[in-house]
Amino acid sequence: MHRLWLHFRLLAIILTLGACGPSGSPERAVIKYIEALVEADSVRAVNLACTAWEEQARTEADSFETVDARLEGLVCTEGEQVDEFTIVTCQGVIRAMYDGELQDLNLDRRAYQVLLEDGEWRMCGYK
Repeated sequence: MHRLWLHFRLLAIILTLGACGPSGSPERAVIKYIEALVEADSVRAVNLACTAWEEQARTEADSFETVDARLEGLVCTEGEQVDEFTIVTCQGVIRAMYDGELQDLNLDRRAYQVLLEDGEWRMCGYK
């Protein structure tokens, strides 16, 4: 009986420690952020951004309000650590119809800076 109690205590400790770790991943944070932009969801984009990037996130999401856009082939990969940021690169394209003209915005042209803030991975600018 004592061993069983010890196993339950150990399991409880492991679960508690796991709950203290960061939520999600850097690449998932960028994917969610890009999805929010394409959907012109400025509230969600701001919630996915670090504090220092919130105003820019709102501006970027608002820029998609009058555009019919969709994502194609979005895949993101966690890269190197630069100072407090984790760098994430992505492949894929945003296909946007703007003034009757289809434009492709290739997502591999920039690297995304992601920051762990308040226990959450958050988009925090470009490198």
